[in-house]
Amino acid sequence: MPVYRGPKKAKRHSTLIHEAVDVVNLLQRLEEVKRILPGLIRPGGSKSTVVLKVVDEPACLKVTVVGGSAVQELRIYTASHAMVRAELEKAFVVR
Repeated sequence: MPVYRGPKKAKRHSTLIHEAVDVVNLLQRLEEVKRILPGLIRPGGSKSTVVLKVVDEPACLKVTVVGGSAVQELRIYTASHAMVRAELEKAFVVR
């Protein structure tokens, strides 16, 4: 599995599922994103396309990446939840 490296990475967990790599690469390019915190990886997922679930939380956006055989949550710390959500909706299937 890929390991996430970058200036916006939180210090602990850094492993990403393959389907989350493109999501993180997009988020790294956005100036509004201050920090990306990859969460635990769980088995599951769907055999079809990559699907994102985006939930607004008080301090961050919780983005759940549902991939082919695994599911991973990302916490995205940003000043503009709406702008980041719009960028994700342009690039990926968001439910």
